[in-house]
Amino acid sequence: MNNEEFINYYKNTYTSLKYFTIKDNRLILSLDTTYIIPFNHIYFSQLNSLIFALDPIELFQTLYLLELFYKQDLNTQEINFITSYVNKYIRLNDSLLSNERNDNTRINALSIPIYTSYNEEYQNTACSMLIQNILNNHQEELEKGSSKGTKLVLSNPHFKGTMEEEEDYKYLEKAGYTVIFLITSAVIATALYIAFFMASH
Repeated sequence: MNNEEFINYYKNTYTSLKYFTIKDNRLILSLDTTYIIPFNHIYFSQLNSLIFALDPIELFQTLYLLELFYKQDLNTQEINFITSYVNKYIRLNDSLLSNERNDNTRINALSIPIYTSYNEEYQNTACSMLIQNILNNHQEELEKGSSKGTKLVLSNPHFKGTMEEEEDYKYLEKAGYTVIFLITSAVIATALYIAFFMASH
């Protein structure tokens, strides 16, 4: 299914798609203002469906960022756009992690290009390196205490699994090895005690 067919088929399912058209390898968003970008590499049918929950503007911005992974060199306008997008994501994600927001679906959708930057096929692209540089700078600021927020967990961007499994995985990362060790030790000690008790009776 090509992008034009996808839009026509799913525009009643995903409200944002009603404002999009494809013409001559260009993605067009028609609101009060018309926005147009080259669109040659991204296929809607291959994207995580979560992305279509975004409002039209944020969907357009996210798609544009995904297209920029295919550019060898970035101009100043594109660098500024990527920087603005990633900083916005960081602010929203920090708010989510500190329980100041509850719009998980939106923030998870906006995170798609963030995690894409860790995909092996894009790691050496200008877009990927810029995103990772911004994230690393944010992490350094958090560790130095010069920035407010919760440390981003991006140690396993290639995690594959259901949303619940991923949440469980993130929880275990936050729990820390000490807590896991204590829990495991308690379970083993209890099992040994029961085995010893049963053997002696």
